[in-house]
Amino acid sequence: ECDCGSNGTCNFENGEKTCNCETGFLVKYGKCTECDCGSNGACSFQNGEKTCNCKIGFLLKDWKCTECDCGPEGVCNFKNGEKTCNCYRGFLLKEGKCAECDCGPNGICIFENDKKICNCKTGFLFKDGKCTAKNTCDDENPCKNGGTCEPKGEMDYECKCLQGFSGQNCEIIHWCKEICGFTPCQYYEDRSSGFCLCKDGLYFDAKVKRCKELDKCIFQRIKGNCSGDHETCDEKGNCQCEENYVYNDDRSACKEDFCWKKSNKSRCKINMECIEEVENFSCSCKEDYRQIGEICVKADKCAPGLSHCQQICNAGKCRCFNGFSLNKDGYSCSTTTPHLACSLDCGKGSCVKKGTKEVCICPEISHVFREKNCIDRCKAKILKHGECPKEVGCVSDENYGYRCNCTGKYAFAKDEVHCRGVTNTLSLTYPHRKKSNGVISVENSSRRI
Repeated sequence: ECDCGSNGTCNFENGEKTCNCETGFLVKYGKCTECDCGSNGACSFQNGEKTCNCKIGFLLKDWKCTECDCGPEGVCNFKNGEKTCNCYRGFLLKEGKCAECDCGPNGICIFENDKKICNCKTGFLFKDGKCTAKNTCDDENPCKNGGTCEPKGEMDYECKCLQGFSGQNCEIIHWCKEICGFTPCQYYEDRSSGFCLCKDGLYFDAKVKRCKELDKCIFQRIKGNCSGDHETCDEKGNCQCEENYVYNDDRSACKEDFCWKKSNKSRCKINMECIEEVENFSCSCKEDYRQIGEICVKADKCAPGLSHCQQICNAGKCRCFNGFSLNKDGYSCSTTTPHLACSLDCGKGSCVKKGTKEVCICPEISHVFREKNCIDRCKAKILKHGECPKEVGCVSDENYGYRCNCTGKYAFAKDEVHCRGVTNTLSLTYPHRKKSNGVISVENSSRRI
């Protein structure tokens, strides 16, 4: 027998029974049995039981794959034969689909007549699709003294205070300390401002928060002072001449200081002082210095002309050799053994006996013992190197023992023994300015330094 039932045709193929079932039927126990899940699902028999595999968006209802779509924001189910949508957070069912309905954490969202409605908590308002905290700053600015109010969280705010104020509402005033430091201060609460008090003649410097002296030169210039040629004003408000210039005798104008170069270095060499003369200058050794050639060296207080010690000079003080004592005049010496006769004529020195010999004790600074007599250092040719210029040499002198022969381009220094140069340094042409009828003219004149 080849029977597939009324819903199919039966055939034998290779000795085997085959059923070709109509649409919606499948072979079950050798018969074409109904297996239809509708157009949105595939039907099969598993272990003799009908099974429907529905497409996405469809679920099995009454053995048919029936649409069950809530949209991408929810999950669809059939409950007691009715479609049910479980919408995700922030979404509610609208027209059979899960639609966005979010009012934020401070409100509850509903659809009423397909229209979104937010029921906001106390203290919150519906704004821009959300329940937003009320802006306390909009109702009444709680920030005082010029502070700026900014909303912050639920029913909260923050005051941005101006410099000199603090507190929740900028109610604490320390403007004076912030702005003036320790300077006296006057504050006006109604204006939320004040000013720092300085004594007359002072102004307040905000960078260092203290009073400083006004530029006194401003007042001098207002009066027309300190405005001459090469004239300026110092930090104390006093008029003075620029570098390399000095006031004339009546302080009516600044004139060139001949003792100083424009490089602000003295025209005289080291250890010299410049002496300004009429339209000229000269150089001289400073006190306690003496000139040797073209330079000034520290003066030896025991040098001829500076010391009158008869025997020994030590750091400018006179002493005597053994057998002699210093007289009351402070520089001459007397023998302490006058009974010992001595026949040598020692001149500036003193004759003494050393055993059976007679010798002259000579002034160390100017004489030496030679040929049973005291002769000066010039005659003995033992002067220190450079003590007298080579071209003039030295001569014997009754008062000093010897002295340099300062002639020609040399003159005597202060000690009246050594020389100072007068024309052998440096000669240069230096512009001399004269002012006539407001016009400055330049003449050339020779200056020596």
